[in-house]
Amino acid sequence: MSVPLRSLALSAPRDADSNHGNVKVFVRVRPFLTRETEKNTRCLVSMSETSVTLSPEEKSISSLEQTPKAGAPSVFHFDRALWSFDERDGFVDQQKAYHLVGEEYLQHTLEGYNTCILAYGQTGSGKSYTMMGDSANGLIPLICQHLFRQTSQMRRNQVSCTVRVSYFEIYNEQVRDLLCDDSYAGLRVRESPSEGPYVENLSEFTVNGYNDIEKYFAIGNKQRSTALTKMNNQSSRSHAVFTLSVKQVKFSESGDEIILEKNSKLRLVDLAGSERASATGTSGVRLKEGSNINKSLSTLGRVISILSANSTSQKNTMVPYRDSTLTWILKESLGGNSKTAMIACIAPTDYEETLSTLRYADSAKRITTVATQKISNVHIKVKMEDKMVLDDKDFEITALQQEILGLQQVLQRQGEKEGEETALLGMYRAKLQVLKRSAEYFEDRMIMTSFRNEMLHERNQGLTLQLDGYDKNFASLMRDVTSVGHTMTSLDRELGELKVRSVEFSDSLQRDLAAFSPEAVFE
Repeated sequence: MSVPLRSLALSAPRDADSNHGNVKVFVRVRPFLTRETEKNTRCLVSMSETSVTLSPEEKSISSLEQTPKAGAPSVFHFDRALWSFDERDGFVDQQKAYHLVGEEYLQHTLEGYNTCILAYGQTGSGKSYTMMGDSANGLIPLICQHLFRQTSQMRRNQVSCTVRVSYFEIYNEQVRDLLCDDSYAGLRVRESPSEGPYVENLSEFTVNGYNDIEKYFAIGNKQRSTALTKMNNQSSRSHAVFTLSVKQVKFSESGDEIILEKNSKLRLVDLAGSERASATGTSGVRLKEGSNINKSLSTLGRVISILSANSTSQKNTMVPYRDSTLTWILKESLGGNSKTAMIACIAPTDYEETLSTLRYADSAKRITTVATQKISNVHIKVKMEDKMVLDDKDFEITALQQEILGLQQVLQRQGEKEGEETALLGMYRAKLQVLKRSAEYFEDRMIMTSFRNEMLHERNQGLTLQLDGYDKNFASLMRDVTSVGHTMTSLDRELGELKVRSVEFSDSLQRDLAAFSPEAVFE
């Protein structure tokens, strides 16, 4: 019986593998910037494999602070310290950063866990370089490249993998879709009992390879809010969240039955930089941006502090997730169903800002999350469509996606407010949900049909090779038969000649015997 794959989401997960674990914290120090080198600035940071030592600047120790501990270095311990200051022993480049951080969380994602990697630090500390990259790819591109390498190998094990991407920013406490040209900063955040907070009407696109990722990545980065400040020539003025939704479907050997499904999300977050107005030299609009950035990061700090305290004691203090858009969206990643890592990016200079970042990260490492694999054990027979039907559904999906986009734009232009939806907007919203479900259903069917067709194609190739082998063997046998025939003909000819010779010999022998007489012997 044919069953819509989407209904599997309602299936109870199998024996869930719940994992209690702490947020992993990594600290990465960047090299000197040109302006810092020109000023002969001293590096205040040193690292071992798992520790970070911060030495204070001489000017930071006032005469009023001359205590036995004044001027003493501050030492912090983390899961891993990433030394990217200079290329001496232990230097961590982009590839090694992926190996130490990204590889593990990609693997967790493919195991069916929700995961999150977020980069935190002051403006100009190297967060965007770590996450996005520049001349060398950062974590996000490298994770995506390795993801598609693994999905191509999954087909050998009868697994079909679908990847969808979304990309949005939180700018001045408003959510803006970075993959929609007509999007405005005002998408609403809602909360689902099963999935937690999500961005309503956020566009999501299916990608078939890394080239598709690059395309959407470029579109989103072009629209992201950045600006020039004293601390950074291209300062991110928003928090950016790039999400990979990964769906894996395991088929039976015959390809006509679904036996397992995994659903997971990998959330990659590039936070805007913490900053002081005096240090960044901002005013007007930029000052307002900085104020909102600091508000959300301050709330994030309170959330981390409370979660840390709740994890290390018997306290159960209410966590103020909803005090900022950022913390509300990151609710599950910080204190819920997720395996989460924080990369605290620090500058080798600026004692106060770096110390603040390290204290922030030190609190985060105490947070405990409970990650659960989202795996459904199912045994569903799938009725596959032929190629003509597949093409029809592909066309229908495209049409539905266009209509969904149109409806999203209508909803945005209405400027709707909480509790003031008109009957028309309600109708649009209901139709939008129906269209989304229909598109998802047809896309699932298309994936299954495509997978089935690939399997049949592979089997057909195998049979063709077998037939080619049989043809070669038959031709060889025919050559052998022909050769045997020639041999038999030759033997027949030789046998005939032997018979003739035998008759001649017999006649000759009889003549000789007739000519022989006993009298001749005694003469």
